[in-house]
Amino acid sequence: MRVPYSRIFEASANGSVSPKMTIQVGGVTIGTAASFLQGALLGGIDLAALQGKDLEVEQTADDVVVISGHYDL
Repeated sequence: MRVPYSRIFEASANGSVSPKMTIQVGGVTIGTAASFLQGALLGGIDLAALQGKDLEVEQTADDVVVISGHYDL
């Protein structure tokens, strides 16, 4: 399912982003307490650098959002 980045992540004034729900990317599961800046690789992907793009996601039965790709707008 294609969703906007802002549906999954919240951006802070300091430039960091935090997931709004538990996510999984590249086999790594990340909870809502995590925050990261651009340049930090999570599961081999710089998720902060994807701000403004749409993401391809699937939601598992246990409410984990699996990010499998992104779309260049």
